[in-house]
Amino acid sequence: MSTSIEIHRESTEELIELDLWPNGAVATVLETEGEQITGSVILIDLGAEDPALKIIAVPDVTTDNLVPLMREAAGLAREAGGTVLRWIAEQDEGTAQALAELGATQGEELGRTWQADLLAEWTPQGSGAVVELPIPEDSGEFSFFLGLNDAEGELYAEYGVEVEGDTASLVHNRDGEGTTEELAALVSAVLTKLKAEHSEVQFAETFAATEDEQLARALTSLGFSPVQVSTVEFLLPLS
Repeated sequence: MSTSIEIHRESTEELIELDLWPNGAVATVLETEGEQITGSVILIDLGAEDPALKIIAVPDVTTDNLVPLMREAAGLAREAGGTVLRWIAEQDEGTAQALAELGATQGEELGRTWQADLLAEWTPQGSGAVVELPIPEDSGEFSFFLGLNDAEGELYAEYGVEVEGDTASLVHNRDGEGTTEELAALVSAVLTKLKAEHSEVQFAETFAATEDEQLARALTSLGFSPVQVSTVEFLLPLS
């Protein structure tokens, strides 16, 4: 079955229900195959005065459909007053060819995925002020949440954990900087709970920003190492 591209310049109830028209959206580009959506790019107006910073893209694409969807998105971004289309995505093997076809460039690296083998030996770190948090109703497929309190007892860091097959994804949120020791205690508590309650899990993955040295040291102390996949900003001039 062949695919087709749909351009939406206005919101619809269906787009909103499918989370394809968030606040600030000015257009959505869809690739469809029959009634199935096989790719999407959402354009969001950030309201910046600088036209080079005005429009960002939020893609949900594959290497195969990145180029045609981004070409359509570029035209729409130009219509919306942007001079550069920016998006953030993981860099993979097909990225270089797609960038060349689009005339886009790679910006700075924003961070990397880190991975740990839970079957390898590792040394648990101190307990710290780690607390178990209730799972929010709208949290999707998260199995549990653990948090870390500061000296005043206020929550400032947390991990939500999703388990799929033999891999657990650790989603990090932090309001304060924290110390390497405190963050190591939080991650250690997450790994301990994973090993106790999800024996099928072999790998744990999490994201760390490039400049987050505290978290990088904490992850390293627990046997995590950065993998080859990096998250970067891409820029497409809209000439």
